[in-house]
Amino acid sequence: MAPQKFGGSTSLTDAHDTIQDLAGNATWLCEYMTVGEDRIAEVLLWLCHSEGLCCTIVGEYAMYRAGKLASRPNSLSLYIASPQTRSREIDILLQEQPSANFAWGGVGFELDPLMTVPGRSGRYTIRHGGEEIILDIWIISSDSPCVRVRTYI
Repeated sequence: MAPQKFGGSTSLTDAHDTIQDLAGNATWLCEYMTVGEDRIAEVLLWLCHSEGLCCTIVGEYAMYRAGKLASRPNSLSLYIASPQTRSREIDILLQEQPSANFAWGGVGFELDPLMTVPGRSGRYTIRHGGEEIILDIWIISSDSPCVRVRTYI
């Protein structure tokens, strides 16, 4: 099945807002497939998916990709569910195995140590294919362990 472009519906955000009104600080993670020329988010999601990581891109970047913002923001926010089984690469990304600068799947990561709390949140400048963006990572607690099957595309 071919990917479909975003049609402008706000039903998922409306459902998310309703859940937060009822449950307080709750986040509903859903999947979407990006479409277009801006590749850095697609590559990042593919890397996380290939490692079986339960995560989602949120915030202004997701709104830009959905056509709700006219200009591309300079940062991208990635929420990662916890607890879940993680690979060595993800432990490096979350600074559980400290590494200031590293490359993963063709994406270069440069750590901002002043904006990082190992295992809880982090900030990187990431580069891929001539693009550069700030990546903010947030670990969120989930009610039950997130289990994904690692797949290779």
